[in-house]
Amino acid sequence: MKRRVFSNGIILILSFLLVFGILSLNEVYKNRQGYREKLIRFHVIANSDSLKDQALKLKVRDKIIESMNQKFEQSTSLEESREIIKNNLEEIEFYARQEIERQQSSYDVSVDFGNHNFPTKTYGSFTLPA
Repeated sequence: MKRRVFSNGIILILSFLLVFGILSLNEVYKNRQGYREKLIRFHVIANSDSLKDQALKLKVRDKIIESMNQKFEQSTSLEESREIIKNNLEEIEFYARQEIERQQSSYDVSVDFGNHNFPTKTYGSFTLPA
């Protein structure tokens, strides 16, 4: 597992992308046992709770998803998606930095792939447990 840490600022914790559709997620949620082994969560943490930093966080998230989407579309398994993430940590960091600069901010970036605690998160009518 590769870890890069830079000073304060936006921290990107990438336990990345790819949730194989709402139907499969609903099945995972119903069975809660082992859901951690069946999906990868992507989390961007803002520098603060300010409206400006929260808006920047969403722009960084969207930029990374847009930039990496083509690679993930070619993935055929969860393990392959994990490898895509591991092999592209520097590229993901580049896209995050690029968007931060484009938004005229100067926060540092840290990208990590690994096991992390996540809060319970609701997406519309679907909820992922912590």
